[in-house]
Amino acid sequence: MRIFGLADCNNFYASCERVFDPTLARQPIVVLSNNDGCIVSRSNEVKALGIPMGAPMFKHENILRKHNVRIFSSNYTLYGDMSARVMGILAQCVPELEVYSIDEAFLDFTPFQHRDITVLASEIRAKIKQWTGISVSIGIGRSKTLAKIANRFAKKSALGVFNLESVKAIDRLLQETPVSDVWGVGRAHSKSLPQMDIHTALDLKKANPEFIRQRYSVVLMRTANELNGISCIPLEDAPQPKKATAVTRSFGKAVTGKQELIEALATYASRGAEKLRQAKQAAMIIQVFWRTGLFNSKQPIRSWFYTVDLREHTNDSCKLVKATRQTVERYFEPGYGLKKAGIILLELTPENQIQRSLFDQENDSKSAKIMELIDSINKKFGKETITLAATGIKRYWTMRCDRRSPRYTTDWNELPVVKALE
Repeated sequence: MRIFGLADCNNFYASCERVFDPTLARQPIVVLSNNDGCIVSRSNEVKALGIPMGAPMFKHENILRKHNVRIFSSNYTLYGDMSARVMGILAQCVPELEVYSIDEAFLDFTPFQHRDITVLASEIRAKIKQWTGISVSIGIGRSKTLAKIANRFAKKSALGVFNLESVKAIDRLLQETPVSDVWGVGRAHSKSLPQMDIHTALDLKKANPEFIRQRYSVVLMRTANELNGISCIPLEDAPQPKKATAVTRSFGKAVTGKQELIEALATYASRGAEKLRQAKQAAMIIQVFWRTGLFNSKQPIRSWFYTVDLREHTNDSCKLVKATRQTVERYFEPGYGLKKAGIILLELTPENQIQRSLFDQENDSKSAKIMELIDSINKKFGKETITLAATGIKRYWTMRCDRRSPRYTTDWNELPVVKALE
């Protein structure tokens, strides 16, 4: 019998902000999305105010000010590093681990069936809190889907751990879980299932698996089996290779000039190339797009979207930047205030499986060495220590992040300072 756990960091972005600033311990906090647009993380105090996840900042600014809510811009460098620390601790505690997202991981508790797994999970939770300052909830069940449901109850528990295995009235808890909240039930199914009198997780558990397969899908049938404690979704010990890589951003202010757009897209293409090299992949196709804002009544909504065939797989920043520049040079139309742009890299393949040209092998080798040197320097001395000139210098178009906290753990100039008591 398999036993799974799901470790989920509580209000992760807000928790990261609290780790290095003790004055935020009981202070209500929200963290905003890119360009300070929407609320993407809320402390429990803010949730109690009824402010929903993903709400536009401008719609709730008055109530946030009224309740003295601290507002932060996204600090993904800090959040990514704190996530790596939490996942590293989890990897030391269990034999198998699947990192599901920046703040979630599935755990394999199967080898510990001779122990009290609730106690073990509590020990893991205490270790993470002591070593990182991050609070974690852990749900336990016979399948990944049940572990997900157990985690919902763990967040409401003072213990921070909920073992669905040790609860006799499992069906009662599944009855309390709306089917729309079950992991694996998509938006479309959550609307159609109630029409078949399936309103809760318990209803889905008791449904005929063959009916679910024929009426909906094999995937939903597996979810129903998982609710019955039949493990159908194994742990993935290694992430699947990406089929696409995208870098998109909203502009801090409207971009009207061609050169500004070239610089922005060159920056995104360069970052996309770095992602490919980190994943040891290369792309054959790059899609380039830019668009106007959606809420400007003074101009029509316009978007430009172009696909460029690179003719050979590459992860060379220079080649990808050249493709974006040529696209803008050819298709740019003046007179519009642009609010967002980006690149999407497609037809990805492992870089060691690229079919090389007989005449380009020497040039490809030189290109790879240059990219490797740039990456090593940036890794040692900091992000964008070396950049391509095409990405610009002043970058007036960059996203707003006026409320970003320091990158306490990754930047020497932003390390926390501890003052000695006099």
